[in-house]
Amino acid sequence: TIKTAYPEMGQGKEGEETFVIRVYGEQFAWYFNYPGKDGQFGDQRHSYIDKASSNPVGLVKEGVGADDKVLPRLIVPEGVNVLIQLISLGKYNLNTDPPSYTHPVLHSFFSPHLRLKQDLVPYHPGQIWFRVKVGNAGEKFEIVCAELCGEGHSGMRADFLVLDEAGLAKELGYDWRTAVPAEFPEVVHYYQEEKEEE
Repeated sequence: TIKTAYPEMGQGKEGEETFVIRVYGEQFAWYFNYPGKDGQFGDQRHSYIDKASSNPVGLVKEGVGADDKVLPRLIVPEGVNVLIQLISLGKYNLNTDPPSYTHPVLHSFFSPHLRLKQDLVPYHPGQIWFRVKVGNAGEKFEIVCAELCGEGHSGMRADFLVLDEAGLAKELGYDWRTAVPAEFPEVVHYYQEEKEEE
């Protein structure tokens, strides 16, 4: 097996030896948000989503989280607790007048090789913990959606890479051990954004 026992579940407070990621699932793609050198996740707003300008999840790029990194693949270290926050993301289209929004749908984050599966329930962010055993650096696995989520469901997949410390630093552009977030920011859903604007 490549997965060890689950660590004790936390309440959003992470330890120094925890690699922390936010995962967004939308029809029909996965996005993996890493906190950047400042060790803090930036806020996310649907009205900031812009696929053309490389902001696929709508991160607010000013202030905290300005250095967040969003990748189309999951990268994790070996032998370290990994904590993932799972968020189902609706579609926001800036190219219509007025911009259009489609509510998020149910997805399921599934890694068959790790026997790891957790649903992404719309409007209810979830968390999942795991640890990849030492000796698996350089391995490549797969993340798929295991919940029928629409016509493009079968293509909703992403690479899952286990890297050594040097490889991880190269991919992220910083030493993750010096940038472990203390907590996840509050998830603001689209209907809450509309109330903020009123």
